[in-house]
Amino acid sequence: LTDPLIVHVATQAEALSLLEMDTEAKSVYELLASTFWPGPLTLVGRAIPAIPLVVTAGTGFVGIRCPKHDLARALLAKARVPVAAPSANRFGHVSPTTARHVYEDLGTHSIAIIDGESEAVTSVNCSVGIESTVAKVDGEAKKVILFRRGGVSEVAIRNILSGTGFRLEAASKHVPHDPSTIPGDGKKKKRARHDEDNTALEAPAEAVAEHGEQAPGQCLTHYAPDVPTSLLRGFSLSSPSPTEQETSRTTGGVYVETCVVPLSLCVVVDFAGNLAPWKSRVLDYRDLSPDGDVSEAAHNLFNTLRWTEGVAGVRHVLLVDLCEVEASQTCTAFKNYEHFGAVADRMFRAASGRCVSISQFSSE
Repeated sequence: LTDPLIVHVATQAEALSLLEMDTEAKSVYELLASTFWPGPLTLVGRAIPAIPLVVTAGTGFVGIRCPKHDLARALLAKARVPVAAPSANRFGHVSPTTARHVYEDLGTHSIAIIDGESEAVTSVNCSVGIESTVAKVDGEAKKVILFRRGGVSEVAIRNILSGTGFRLEAASKHVPHDPSTIPGDGKKKKRARHDEDNTALEAPAEAVAEHGEQAPGQCLTHYAPDVPTSLLRGFSLSSPSPTEQETSRTTGGVYVETCVVPLSLCVVVDFAGNLAPWKSRVLDYRDLSPDGDVSEAAHNLFNTLRWTEGVAGVRHVLLVDLCEVEASQTCTAFKNYEHFGAVADRMFRAASGRCVSISQFSSE
């Protein structure tokens, strides 16, 4: 395994029995667990020797979570042992949020899908939509390290830690959006180039997360559709919307490496209507939350990314760049803003850090 597995337990006491930690770390661990469990928070700590090294991906650390779903809790109660399990999807692919997604990814293997009382594989979306937040309690340094943003917001954790003497520290903030600034292996990286009308050409993006080996979901390419995907930057917020006259005279496309992909072959995933003016010019379009509700966007994200794969004729998926949206508007413009970072992170990784912009081409 290159990524550690999350171990699922039924109770907080069971979780503590699987970890080795000092007194200070234990008190904060208990505080976080009692506040957010059962729920979408995974807590990382040093594993007891009884946990197989393969479960920890050779790190000696393990993530523990107490799930909230009634069916998951019933399974753990019947099993009467901790259950180590990854997401039920192909590695690196979009995470599943329905039983149907699991069947589509793994149905050719000999598996059983537990789907409640349903007799058929259903397409009912899960309640949160994105994975758990992953954090590690470091008693010696008196800090909680945030590895992955998720269902429990950074703000909520920071508020709970107030008065404990522990600080919250992100292992990595939003992955940088300029591919030329992403750290790599020391080799010279190809920087983004621009043509004469300022259309950005795609540059490769690579990153190594400092703490990635101790937590899942740290790879640059993660949650990715099977269709090439990029973040769409720099036109909806700084350029005027296309008029009907402009639309009739011009075509458009995005540069990906050395090729141009026409907009008519692109599917757009939007948030709060930022890309709506271009809706008529692309192959298909879906808004994660027309009202700008970040929780709704989180709920719909993975289901929408999987939807893009099934659009007939699609050659490229364009995702709204949430960090660019954030920079252009005040946070009060969005509902449930505290989850913004988690959704932005998933979309960046779904695009493998690749950013493109639209170029206009006259048809006259």
